Amino acid sequence: MAAPTFIAAYNTSYTTTGTTKTLSVTTQAGDTLVVYGGGNTVGASTPLTLTTPTGNSVSFSLLQSIAISSKASAYLWSAVDAAGGTSWTLSCSASDASTAWGFSCAVFRNANGTGASDNVNGNGAPSLSLGTTQANSAIVVFNHDWAALDGASRTWRTINSITPTSGNGLELTYSFNASTTTAYGAYYDDVGATGSKTVGLSAPGSQSFSLVTVEVLGIAGVIAPTVTTQAVANVAATTATGNGTVVADGGGTITERGVCWNTSSTPTTANSKATSAGTTGSYSVSITGLSPSTLYYARAYAINSAGTSYGTEVTFINYAVNVSWITA
Repeated sequence: MAAPTFIAAYNTSYTTTGTTKTLSVTTQAGDTLVVYGGGNTVGASTPLTLTTPTGNSVSFSLLQSIAISSKASAYLWSAVDAAGGTSWTLSCSASDASTAWGFSCAVFRNANGTGASDNVNGNGAPSLSLGTTQANSAIVVFNHDWAALDGASRTWRTINSITPTSGNGLELTYSFNASTTTAYGAYYDDVGATGSKTVGLSAPGSQSFSLVTVEVLGIAGVIAPTVTTQAVANVAATTATGNGTVVADGGGTITERGVCWNTSSTPTTANSKATSAGTTGSYSVSITGLSPSTLYYARAYAINSAGTSYGTEVTFINYAVNVSWITA
């Protein structure tokens, strides 16, 4: 089973007020979206509620919600974006414009929608056991602490040797304001075999929390890799440096990765190419044999048993430099 590929996360502020907030989101057709959010209702007689997100004609389903008076609310929705689009507007509204709240959107590709979901609220270190329904799923978790503890030394729980942090990119949201709430969001990219997975945080341990979580399903079998292309660097008259990243291996071994280039658009491995050993992650290759003062097109690529994937196309011109030496 191939784990889903995380693409991007988008966050509004969680410490500001207002009736409606928006995000600018970019997706491809078939992407799975997970939206979570909530707000502070400390001292309020009625809980803060959030409306179902809207945008790009996507139909969101409410998976979990905890709306608690005088505490903090937490919501979780999911959807599959049938159309995709660039910088489209995702909107969500709150029932109380004077209350601090926010929401976030996580985008996954090569996913088969969502599976198990659950919620819990209580006091202490946030913890919830989610029974996954499929091997190699991802899990998204959102935790809202109405005790508003400083989470500077926060520690996410570990699943399948994966511990989200701000440094490894698996933590998607962190917002602290001592007068409102503390919001935490993260994902686990591959939680392994089916079964019970304990999500949440082991620290801070004295929270008053509302927590929601959902399983994001992968796709059976090996699929083509996910690749991105970065700008070409170190451009000289006849050489340059090509750059790419294999974001996900598609559940199969990467047998070749590199950068291909040509003087015509949409280069492939049948044109000029240079390879770099390795699997997932960023890499660089040496582009050689260029003709001076020529427009080139380049794409990163990667190959596994399911096929060849290409990143987006970039262009560069290797202007020739003529140097005249003057001797006295």
